Formats: sequence, C-alpha cells, structure tokens
Amino acid sequence: GTYTFKNLRVHDNQYNGTLFVATPNGCHCAITPRNESSQPLATLTALPDTFVTKTTEAEFIAIKTFALYFTCFKCNTKVTDTTQVITKCTKCGQTQKVAKCKKACYVQAFIEEEPEACVTVTMPQDVLLHTLGFPDDHPLTENIVTNGLLSLPRLKISYNRKTKVVSSVQSL
Repeated sequence: GTYTFKNLRVHDNQYNGTLFVATPNGCHCAITPRNESSQPLATLTALPDTFVTKTTEAEFIAIKTFALYFTCFKCNTKVTDTTQVITKCTKCGQTQKVAKCKKACYVQAFIEEEPEACVTVTMPQDVLLHTLGFPDDHPLTENIVTNGLLSLPRLKISYNRKTKVVSSVQSL
C-alpha cells in the first residue's frame, strides 16, 4: 500500500552508519493510507555531489595522527602483516618483500570551520602532497606534514560528509 507519513525524522546512526526512522520528541506522528498511485515513483540514481561532499572554509588547528604504512606493489592496498619478511596482499594475493613495499601515509587533523566548531578529517598522501606543494614522489615525515599544515592560512577544504576524507584543498 501507499502511505503518507507526517512528523518522522530520518537519523544516521553515528556508530555504524545505518539509517533509522524516529518521531521527534513531543510531536504527534501520523501515518495515513493513500490511494494507490498509477504514476511510477521517481528513482534517485545518485545523490547530488552536495549531499556527499562538503566544501568549507577552514583552518588546520591540530594534528591528531600521522601514520606511515606499506602498500602492495600491485594494487596499492595497505599491507596488513608487516611483522614477517615476506607478506601476501589480502586484496590481490601478491606475495612480496615487506622491506621493498612502497611507503604511504595519511594524517588525521582537526580543522576549524567556525570558532569552536572543529571537525576531524583524514588526508590521504596524494592530497597532502598537493596541499603542501610537493611532487608525487616526495617523502613525507611527521615533522614536514605537521609544520606544513599548521602554518597554512584558512583554506577551501572539500571532504566526504560521511567518511570525513579530504578530497581537495585550495587557496581562498
């Protein structure tokens, strides 16, 4: 059947990312049957970019985490078992020497969008290199990244609303 819902809210569970429906506190919820519609319902093929990506003016105010890790030669996936001399990629199955794997990094940083309104974002290596003005093969250290990001002025930062992964950083 077809129904009309009044005073329902859709919530995003912050712990596991699932959606659920609830009624607002102190409001009367109404669910009423409707006549079957002969018109097909509209289908959304993809969410508009503004639903997925947030672009904001912000400043880097603190570095939470700087992490170096090894990546697979074949698929560039993070190598999980680095305690052995030889490891096998869990994604593509490539067997390789850990010591010869490429190194990559990411940073979790606090950005301040408005006074006292901070968001923790994650910046992958390619975005870090571009933001700091380095070529793609430039080695990054915690000191270079921390000093570089914290010395930048306010910027235009775009990130995924759900994952908080930064996709681009531009000057204002």
